[in-house]
Amino acid sequence: MAITGMSSPKEGQVRSTTTEHLNDLARGRPSAGDVSPEIQRESEGSGINTVSCVAHVVHNLQVVGPAIAISDGLKEIRKIEATDWSPGQKGGHNAEAWHTATFNADAARKGTGTKAIRTASDYRPTDVVDIELRRDGVVVGRAQSKYIKAPPRTTFEISDKKYDGQQKIVPADQAVKVRELAAKRGTDGLGEKNYADTAQNADAVLTHEGVRSQPLKHADASKGSLAARLALNECGQAARSGAFSGAVIGGALAAATNIKAVFDGEKELKVAGIDLVMDTCKAATGGAVSAVTTSAIAQLCGVIGLRVINRSGAPGALATFGLAVAKDSLAVARGQMKGRKMATRSVDHLLGAGGAWAGAAAGAAACSVIPVVGTVVGGLVGGMIGAAVAREAGNTTKRLCGLRWRHGRLRAGVA
Repeated sequence: MAITGMSSPKEGQVRSTTTEHLNDLARGRPSAGDVSPEIQRESEGSGINTVSCVAHVVHNLQVVGPAIAISDGLKEIRKIEATDWSPGQKGGHNAEAWHTATFNADAARKGTGTKAIRTASDYRPTDVVDIELRRDGVVVGRAQSKYIKAPPRTTFEISDKKYDGQQKIVPADQAVKVRELAAKRGTDGLGEKNYADTAQNADAVLTHEGVRSQPLKHADASKGSLAARLALNECGQAARSGAFSGAVIGGALAAATNIKAVFDGEKELKVAGIDLVMDTCKAATGGAVSAVTTSAIAQLCGVIGLRVINRSGAPGALATFGLAVAKDSLAVARGQMKGRKMATRSVDHLLGAGGAWAGAAAGAAACSVIPVVGTVVGGLVGGMIGAAVAREAGNTTKRLCGLRWRHGRLRAGVA
């Protein structure tokens, strides 16, 4: 019995594994033989990929903080859903968790240092305040949240005088109506309700010095899919900021490179213009993919209690993964690669990213005896070696099993 599904390499085609993989990783290009000659030539072009990858690493580090804030909200919602409260009670508490988490995510993005805290989670379930805003241990804001189905009832409940002076958070689909109703009623004769305060302070979001939570409708607060929506909402934020960051930095680098090529007579103006657009799109797509992946993994790590993602090699590994997927996506769009091939290559990219993460963490730890510089250099070198080893391990496994991709399917020939 002989395995025939894998052809042996010809003389001169055996790769120097570590060197080639490190070059591929550093330059952000596909492995040889995987794609068309056009993509091979393109990947050896302007050298923008390495700088774009570094930019994505920096942005990915900025994505981690908001994602961890969202993970705290996910844990809160999970606890709330596990109680035996009525759907209405769960909806009210879920709304508090939503506004707290999305506010903290925005605060992390803007670096304000202000943090929202649910008093129910702070062992004060009957407190007159639902959400406290703190900075350096000092309370800088207070909020009351009411999520009731009917706007008149919401207006009545949140206008109690004991809530005076607080921000009053109501469902997004009721905010305008609540303010209108409160403005018509003013102050009641019994002195128990202060509708004027509600007309002034009722809103659909929690705000403080430019930081805002995300609005939430009444019906959505009671849905079982709220946690998923919270996670996806943050991934969307990460994708938008990642794409913008990638486009700005990648576009600037591409512009400088292509302008120089035109002046040096290496490119025609038309060709340089097309390359500029493609390089910018590639950088934007890579930024979005790596940022979303970082956000999703950071949220997961936060939920299960792992807070080491921003101290490991994950941001760099995921930036490289994003660039690789972005390049393949553009190749598919341009007809230079088939979708099935992209899917198989994505597995290799993921293996490389995982190896880079582990290698970077190990390298940073090993070289941390030299403060700052040693950690950074160790992380970079360890990440590159880890990616190379992980990719080669995957290829070796395929060779040993006699596996190869042929006509879009994994095959093993046995004679």
